[in-house]
Amino acid sequence: MIADKKGIRSQYPLLHNCTYLNTANAGAMSQATLQKGTDYLTEFAQYASQKLPLWMGEMEETRKLFAELLNASSEEIGLTWDTSYGISWVQQMLPPDLELVLVKHDFPSVTLPWIHHNRKIHWIDWDMKSHIDLKAIEKALSGKPKVLVISHVQYTNGYRVDLEAISAICQKHGAFLIVDAIQSLGVIPIDLQKIHIDVLAASSYKWLTSGYGAGMIYINKNSTKRLQQGALGPGSMTDFLKDPIPAENLKHPPQSLEAGHPKPLLILMQGQALKELKAIGWQNIYEELKVLSAKLHSAITEGGFTPMAPRDEKSWSGIVSFECDKSLHQKLTDEKIITTYRPNYLRAAVHFYNEEGEIDKFRKVLPT
Repeated sequence: MIADKKGIRSQYPLLHNCTYLNTANAGAMSQATLQKGTDYLTEFAQYASQKLPLWMGEMEETRKLFAELLNASSEEIGLTWDTSYGISWVQQMLPPDLELVLVKHDFPSVTLPWIHHNRKIHWIDWDMKSHIDLKAIEKALSGKPKVLVISHVQYTNGYRVDLEAISAICQKHGAFLIVDAIQSLGVIPIDLQKIHIDVLAASSYKWLTSGYGAGMIYINKNSTKRLQQGALGPGSMTDFLKDPIPAENLKHPPQSLEAGHPKPLLILMQGQALKELKAIGWQNIYEELKVLSAKLHSAITEGGFTPMAPRDEKSWSGIVSFECDKSLHQKLTDEKIITTYRPNYLRAAVHFYNEEGEIDKFRKVLPT
């Protein structure tokens, strides 16, 4: 569990003004992460390029933190802007004749890059209230090699797919597996030495709490042979002063995708947030989330609502959604309880920095 939660909460300015149950939309940023960004801007104003070698070293530390979190190697980690760019880049790197398997109602970062590039798509029906049908996925993946692109945790209702089972199905049928982990990375363990995933992409502004504008992409080193090079620029080279024609002067994906000039500001803030979360303990965060998510689920049920997603040991996440009238969202907002309302349903989300008392406050606004 989380030691000194009161002290940790004091480091997140947002938590001082409201009950924040909206990490699935954007996570609270710590004062230290904010200060990291401020320090960079101050140093840039004073030193500009003179500090670049130092910042580049810190950016590599961020890469290592991601590799450690996922039990991957640093060479398999690319530092990107967000999930959408990562998946879109990979779409361009895969052979154009590969067919796609996508889940209905998945997030546009997952579906949109493929829909508008004239690829054949096999859609998996899903009503947002039941388990995603693994048998239907396996049936769709049978036959000629295909690509499965799927969110680890669904943004609508928090349903978490069984990555281990999905990976095994993909391995069985020779399918290329791409995972959007934006709603799980940092809170739900993912061990890439135990589960084969070809590509995993995520942004850091939600559960990794570093603000908008930075993310990561993992590409399995054994999967790069199925990809051609993607977006390229001077940052794609081992040394941009070398001859750009020989292939050996190019980095391998995903680091070759870091095509342009270095972007230290948001990556350094990302690294600071990762250090703080690592200090708290990834397993501690997971265990705390499990307790808080169960309490949130119970509060919603006690309030007379039915959570949209099935909940069991392998499918829960920090998100719980339920159908309701928009007026309830307004009541919560009036009480400074921050959630998200989508057409016909309300989504609440808890993170390690939430307290059980905040869920009690949320419950009191629901019908008795």
